[in-house]
Amino acid sequence: MNYQNFKDYVENYQNDIYINYGFSPNLNENDIDFFFGKIIDDKDIEMYEYLIDYTSKKGVFFSNTLDRANQYFYMEEYPKTIEFWNKTVDEFKDISPRVFYFNFTKAIDAYLHLNNPNGAIKFLEKCKKRLPEHKLSFNYFIAKTALENKVKKRIGKKYLKYCEENYTENRYFKMKDLIKLKEKQITVHNKACN
Repeated sequence: MNYQNFKDYVENYQNDIYINYGFSPNLNENDIDFFFGKIIDDKDIEMYEYLIDYTSKKGVFFSNTLDRANQYFYMEEYPKTIEFWNKTVDEFKDISPRVFYFNFTKAIDAYLHLNNPNGAIKFLEKCKKRLPEHKLSFNYFIAKTALENKVKKRIGKKYLKYCEENYTENRYFKMKDLIKLKEKQITVHNKACN
């Protein structure tokens, strides 16, 4: 049996099986996974929200705020991405700190897609409070966001200096990245003075 979409599947699957085979099965998790992948690939926001709502009510599919933030990001739904990243950092319920740390740059990308570097900086400040052990990385992204987008330059320079003075090997940047960022600022400053 072929179904047009997840809603069609939900509304007809159990009845179709009953008519053809005489019993009413539970929803098939493999089919839900199929529809979920297709919805994400097709960037079908409406069907995604229907699937999340339906499966959450039925208790057959778990999606925390971090999962949803990432899923919205993959569907290029940046306002929802930001909404769920902020819910994640504010509530931090059922969230792995490690998974959070490996994915938080998606929130920055979403803010920048919406031309909101100040929002990205505010978000990163909240990240530092939530996961202070990753202060170096968060400070780097604050500096980078501020300086590259020409907002809150004083904060950007302060955090760039912090990163230079406290540099340790990390997942997100190397010392050469700090040097490049600093050189860009010197070049911009020199052009402004001429």
